[in-house]
Amino acid sequence: DAAEVDDLLHGLQQHTDGPFVVHLPLEPGKRERRWAQLFAGEPVLENQPAAPLELAAGPTREDRIQTLETEMAALRSELETLKAEFDSFREAFR
Repeated sequence: DAAEVDDLLHGLQQHTDGPFVVHLPLEPGKRERRWAQLFAGEPVLENQPAAPLELAAGPTREDRIQTLETEMAALRSELETLKAEFDSFREAFR
């Protein structure tokens, strides 16, 4: 029913890996609000008043990617340091 669909859409909006959908602004003369998927980026609204989209709170996909890239760089640096220390350790016992 409509309540189940609404609950599912709200879950997709607040998903930890998302948001995957966004609640669109109410159209003039309409009672129901619409939803749009975010897999291809934010929707382009034509002939709509400028109203902010209701995105779920939390980091954006770009923020999560940037965090992962930063962590990966730190791990690579730490691995290189450990390799160098291990090589020095191994040379000490040759």
